[in-house]
Amino acid sequence: MKNQPGDYSTIVSDPMPDYRPYCNRPGVCGPCGGQNGPEQAEPELPVSGLLGKHNGSIKTARGAPVRWDENTSIALYFGAGNLRKSRNLTPWLSNFYETINKSGKRQKLEIIYIPLDFTADEYAAHRSRMPWPALDFANKEAIEEFQREYAVFTPLDNPNYGAGPRYRAPHLTIISKDGLAIRDIPLVDENTIKNNLSKWDFYNARFW
Repeated sequence: MKNQPGDYSTIVSDPMPDYRPYCNRPGVCGPCGGQNGPEQAEPELPVSGLLGKHNGSIKTARGAPVRWDENTSIALYFGAGNLRKSRNLTPWLSNFYETINKSGKRQKLEIIYIPLDFTADEYAAHRSRMPWPALDFANKEAIEEFQREYAVFTPLDNPNYGAGPRYRAPHLTIISKDGLAIRDIPLVDENTIKNNLSKWDFYNARFW
């Protein structure tokens, strides 16, 4: 049967049913302690690469620091509010993100927004539609480092990234905890995105 719009049944699975309850407290992206005692967040997983370098500039939607869960896959979302395709796909991606994470007892997926917006107002408007953490818009040095590391640019950029593939925003890059790119997913349309995301093994941060 062909999936209806917004139906992620073919790409959402939860083969690990015995995880402890997932805690949705602001700023905590990981499982908490048991139900019979005080809640305690798991120790933070050290992240390296640019995630580790700029961890202090990455905040949740409520402005809290991000805690990295050991079993959570990570994706970088390069987008901009002035790009129509980015504005159109952000709600779909948000729905996907929330559907994946509510289907089990722990968070499987974390998305980090890398803002390529032109102005603070554009950033604020676009950011308000996202439930995931974001890199600080004011940290231009960090944004440029992420752009150069993962070779993502906007149509108005004239980058000098050197040799290798280059990608146009909006773009999703799946990375490992040490920042290595695992898979690049151009955000062209919903069908293309669905086809790519259906191959994502969230538990092991790999693609089939």
